[in-house]
Amino acid sequence: GVGGGGGRDPNKKPLPAVNHVDFGTIYVNEIKKKDVTLVNMGRFNFDYLFGRNSNNPMLQLTGGLSGSTVRKGDRVKLSLDFRPVSPINLDGTEFRCTIAGKYDYVIRVSGRGIRPALHFSFDRYDFGPCFITPPGVPPVAEEVVLRVTNQDPSAHLSLDCTFAKTRALAVDCHPAVLEPGQAVDVPFTFVPREVMDYGFTVPFLVNGSSTINVGVIGAGVPARLELANSSQVQMNFGSVSEGDEQSKQVRVVNRSARPLEFEMVDKQEMGMGRLEAVNVSVFPRGKVILGPRETGTIDLQFAPNKRMAAWSEDVVVSYAGVERKLLEVTGRSTGIELALETDTLPFGTVCMGSQQTQSVLLENSGDVTTSFRWQNSSFGPHFDITPLEGTIAPQAEVAFQVTFRPTAIDEDIRVDGIRLFLDGTNPLALTCVGACVPQPEDSINDLQFNGLARQAQVQSVTIKNPTPKPWFLKPVLEGDHWKCSDELQVPANGSADCEVTFFPLEMTNPPGGAAMDATVAAAEGEGDEGDEGAGPAAPKELTGSLFFALPNGSAEMYTLKGTSGPPECEGTTEVETPAKAILPVALPVKNWLPRAQRFQVKIELDADTAPASTEVDGTPTVDVGALGTVDYVVKFKAYKEGTAGARVTFTNVETGEYLFHDIKATVTAPGVIDTLVLESSIRQVARRLITIDNPLPADMPLTFPDEWWTCDDPDVQLVQLGEMQGNTEGTFQVEYRPLVADATGAPPKETQLTFTIAELGTYKYGLKLSALPPASEPMLRFEAPLGGHQTETFSFDLFNKAPLTLTCEVSNPLFFEVEKTMAVEAAEGWEGQSVRIQVKFEPEKLGTIDDVLVVNCGEAGEYRCKLVGLCRRPQPMGPLDVAKGGSRDLTIRNVYAEDQVFEFTVDNPAFTLGAASATIKTKESGSVTVKFDGAAAGAAAGPVTAKVFVSCPAKEGSPPWCFYLRGEN
Repeated sequence: GVGGGGGRDPNKKPLPAVNHVDFGTIYVNEIKKKDVTLVNMGRFNFDYLFGRNSNNPMLQLTGGLSGSTVRKGDRVKLSLDFRPVSPINLDGTEFRCTIAGKYDYVIRVSGRGIRPALHFSFDRYDFGPCFITPPGVPPVAEEVVLRVTNQDPSAHLSLDCTFAKTRALAVDCHPAVLEPGQAVDVPFTFVPREVMDYGFTVPFLVNGSSTINVGVIGAGVPARLELANSSQVQMNFGSVSEGDEQSKQVRVVNRSARPLEFEMVDKQEMGMGRLEAVNVSVFPRGKVILGPRETGTIDLQFAPNKRMAAWSEDVVVSYAGVERKLLEVTGRSTGIELALETDTLPFGTVCMGSQQTQSVLLENSGDVTTSFRWQNSSFGPHFDITPLEGTIAPQAEVAFQVTFRPTAIDEDIRVDGIRLFLDGTNPLALTCVGACVPQPEDSINDLQFNGLARQAQVQSVTIKNPTPKPWFLKPVLEGDHWKCSDELQVPANGSADCEVTFFPLEMTNPPGGAAMDATVAAAEGEGDEGDEGAGPAAPKELTGSLFFALPNGSAEMYTLKGTSGPPECEGTTEVETPAKAILPVALPVKNWLPRAQRFQVKIELDADTAPASTEVDGTPTVDVGALGTVDYVVKFKAYKEGTAGARVTFTNVETGEYLFHDIKATVTAPGVIDTLVLESSIRQVARRLITIDNPLPADMPLTFPDEWWTCDDPDVQLVQLGEMQGNTEGTFQVEYRPLVADATGAPPKETQLTFTIAELGTYKYGLKLSALPPASEPMLRFEAPLGGHQTETFSFDLFNKAPLTLTCEVSNPLFFEVEKTMAVEAAEGWEGQSVRIQVKFEPEKLGTIDDVLVVNCGEAGEYRCKLVGLCRRPQPMGPLDVAKGGSRDLTIRNVYAEDQVFEFTVDNPAFTLGAASATIKTKESGSVTVKFDGAAAGAAAGPVTAKVFVSCPAKEGSPPWCFYLRGEN
């Protein structure tokens, strides 16, 4: 016989008859089975052999051998499995079963495998260039909606998106089941974080089996709105009289790669815009769109309606989610400005016949002397004011005396609109109030079963045969909740047991009703008692009957009664997944009824599982065909390592029946989330941003341990930008500052950065670090004459984490002198410390001398500085005065690397030298004495001048040093 589920059709006939098996229409990657049972009811064993006219791997005969032997009284059960992996039509496929070598049974198979009839409004979308925003500013999101429509005329189709949210793209697709003709909108939110091109493939899972990919591309570009003329960044309206107006215009240009929508913003303060408060209007009002490189005009109008001192305010523009200062405007206005210190003067209670006097000030904060006059007729019978009229100078005050002298007993005396007239402006009003009082005074057997829903319980019924012939009985069973064999053979003069299996398809009300209450709560989504639309109450007791018609003319009947409690767990699925990764978990959902069921899905986390850092999600409902099984996919994600658990309950909302699965997850250390590439010249800082989701409630704090981040590379540090609590994401900055350059051609150094948040676990990022030589070297320039010297200082920042001794060297120490070593303490913090090294230039020949100062700092790297020195000809010195008959020593320095002989000559015989030559040691100074004897007889009166030349014969071509002398005759 061939049948689906538990039914069978025993009326299959051999050739020439053809037997038909129809699988109907199912979706790709689903499975449908038909049972094929061979029963040997004869007296001999027989052989069978199955053959087929085509070898289609999507249709297989399983469950046993395709050819074997069936023993007498025995049966063989096989299964026809139809599992399409692509669209297919089975029409024309035949199986031939040959029995005992001569009986042929032909099974002609029909059925189709089709793809789900879901229509996607697009399969590729280009967001084009989209704006990025600075860190800490809410990102500007671009959104497009994908509409998915179920075009199948009869089938319900489930839809889920397995795309893991990224920093740049989020797909808001919750698991859903679409009825025929129903459509669902799936928003795609594109939030570029960097200036780069983006590309994504978004997979959609249909019916838990078929995948449809949607491609999404876009680019991140900066938003730039600037003044066309940068000189207008400060604009002055000047001094404008009250009641007049002054207008200015500026032009702005969109330097972005896409159209830019902007709006002028007047920042609010105390319920009023700051520009509005100084009577400045900005046009256009509302949002304006400028195309790329398009310009627009902003009109600014200052129309003061009162006197104002000099003021300054920022003109702010909002675009791409940020507010920026566009320019600054200043101005002032002149005019009349007078005010009473109060517009209401309360006097309290005054007894009849008495009076009370209070003062009120008039203040002139304007620029003009103004006359004032009280309107006497507005006082009423109870009040007087003095003085009645006068003038008030700018920046002055006048005190008025207001007297309350009630003329009648009244608990509410009030005079409104006492008017004070002012020249050149609107009058002021005063209200006076007071009171005047008088002087004080809430043959049938019962078979009872008690088990759990969808759990089998077996009892036996014994049938006795007192006759000499065997009985072949066909039990008649009524009741959906019981099962027994189709035949029972009772031997002659013997007995046989018939096993009755109680398999309750629904729950009854157990004592206390606790299980049923849980079922109803699950079915109704924890609704209030008495909600309308709840399913019918489960029966208190399940009933059925079992009847045996006996060949001896008698019969036996059993009344079947049963109760059932809540079902046991269908199974515990144990999984292992790294933290922060989405793991699909397939749970088999079995339909125990011969009709289709729709289950509502409820997911509950275990009590010891942190709900804020654990996400378990799936479709809200699932449809399962009659006696079928569907894999329900749950998406599991945990942020922290450890163990987590959840219970997934599937409830028929019409009947309240349910089944449930438990998930136990072992969450291991997370993998590397992303690899960041940082490249920097030594001692320069390269930066990259890291943005992570914050799934925690806004009021839940985040805890960072003392050592909350680690990295194997000492040249890397991690900095948190802004507060993470209360925000949907957190931003961090990775900074890389190498101290030693990589070898030429060396690959980037790979390391790992790890940081931990107590509530969200560990985050791992890979780093590829490249340290480049400095783009340029600093330079010190020197200029000194031969025989002179110059000292300059080489300053640099040192990033040593421990005390060290620097070594300094130059290649030409004859010209440049530097300390060979220097002890330096450890630098505090990331910013390092400043170090200064003095270099002395003392040349021994004319011209330009180049050298390099090399400072070796060990692990802190090597610093190099170019040295360029220029040696000029010696400058003449003097005139040096020498008195008649007196003498003077001239100092000469040996700048050469060896001891040298220096020769001295004078060009006037009136001066004599103490020696014609002298030997001076290297890098030391010597002297020669010059004496003035007086002018020769008959020489002209006045000072006598001469020149002394100092030369080094060993240094040919070196210019001499010259000293000018002046003798006082």
